[in-house]
Order: sequence, then structure tokens, then C-alpha cells
Amino acid sequence: TSKKELLKINKKYLKHSYHTDIVTFNYNENNIISGDLFISLPQIKENSKTYNVTYEQELLRVIIHGVFHLLGYNDK
Repeated sequence: TSKKELLKINKKYLKHSYHTDIVTFNYNENNIISGDLFISLPQIKENSKTYNVTYEQELLRVIIHGVFHLLGYNDK
């Protein structure tokens, strides 16, 4: 997903007016884990440079972050 598209999703559904690397929608029901992960690959690339890690490491970190949201964990 492009940075612009993910920003639109972030604003529309989460009411956040800033760029992010991932937005997770959790659809879990009856102990079945289900959801959508929207990931901005351009943001992942920027993050990898900022945090001095490889693109693959940053992508994996963000995917794991999204899976934690699917498991019920929140950022706060």
C-alpha cells in the first residue's frame, strides 16, 4: 500500500492524521484469528534507514506488530 493510501485508511478508520507503517483490522470471532494488515512498503523502506536495519528486518518487525494486534494486543 502506498504511503498516501495508508494515510487515507488511517484517517478514515482510526481518525489518525499521520503516516504509519501498518494498519491492522481485527475480525476475530469465536477464537478464530482473522483480519487485514495494510502495510506501506515505502514507509518500511524509510523506517529501515531511520532505524539502521535491513528492509527485510523492518518488514518482519512490522508484520509481527500487526499479528500482535490480531492476537488482541494494543499499542498502549
